[in-house]
Order: sequence, then C-alpha cells, then structure tokens
Amino acid sequence: TSPLYHDGTVIGALCVTRRISDRPTPSDRQLVSWSAETLSHVIHRLRSLQEIEKQAREDGLTGLSNRRTFDLQLAREIAALRDGSRLEFSLLLLDIDRFKSVNDKYGHLVGDEVLRATAGVLREQRARMRSDEPAHLARYGGEELAVLLPGVGVNGALRIAETLRLAIAAQTIVSQEAKLKVTVSIGV
Repeated sequence: TSPLYHDGTVIGALCVTRRISDRPTPSDRQLVSWSAETLSHVIHRLRSLQEIEKQAREDGLTGLSNRRTFDLQLAREIAALRDGSRLEFSLLLLDIDRFKSVNDKYGHLVGDEVLRATAGVLREQRARMRSDEPAHLARYGGEELAVLLPGVGVNGALRIAETLRLAIAAQTIVSQEAKLKVTVSIGV
C-alpha cells in the first residue's frame, strides 16, 4: 500500500496485491511508489478540471446555472419543441423587487446575501415540485433569475410562479446590518 498525496495531504491510497508470496523487491516498491505519485497527479488534474468545468457552468455567487448554461438549456428545449420530442415547457423570469435600493441602503454584501437566499428558496421549491424532469434554475443577470420548466404548460407554470413568489416573500434574510423581506416579480 502506498499513500496518494497532493500538496502534502493524503488523498487516497494505492493498494497492490501479488499472487505470489515472495517479498516485493526494491524495484517493485519503487514501481508502486511511482504509480501512486502518478495516480495522485492524475486525480489532482481531474479534480481541477471538474472545478474549472463547474465554474464555467455555475454562477459563483448563487450556485445556480449561469447565463451561458441557461441559454444552452433553453436552446435544447426549443429544439425539442421543434422536432416534436417535447410538447411544452415554460419559462419563469424573476426579478427581485427594489434590489438596487437594498444595495444602496445596506451595501453589496447584503445584496449578495439576498441573491444567495433567494436562490436557496428556488432550490428548496424545486425539490418540492412534482414533475418528470427537474426545473433548471439560473441566475439570468444581476438580480434576475430564471426557472425553466420542462414538460410544464402555462397553467402549471402560473401555479409554480405563485408558489415561488409566496415562498420568497415569506423568507426573512438576516444579516449583520438588517433583517430583510424581499419580493419578486415573475413573468411567465
């Protein structure tokens, strides 16, 4: 067994077994050590690549999909409608009401907390939605968020929009500067 290291931290172990009972030679040990080191580097590169790919897909502040990822998903949904593999989908565009006044009065750090908290409510509500496919959540830009609802028609989208609106209005965002209630306007 040989530990796998990255930056001095053990991240795993490489275990090699042999079918013969002879003791491993120094060259066998050296080969296992070299293999463990090589595997450590490969694992580190893969983790780095995964992190880069995640940063390319997600909004760093909210953890929701970013605009680029959202645009790609929207294009897929439109293509599915055109080729007949999807009958319907809905899009909700949410705008946090009076967001500029939150930033002006309390500062951008509080504004960031409002965005994170609102994104959290969207994730909680998505988990409660009954649908064949999960909703796609995105930060569309600034204080605007988007919810793409595959397989959901306008009546379902209106119900979901109202549920989201009420859930967001019910939250209290607590920061060192203030306790805030926010509302959103939603276009379906």
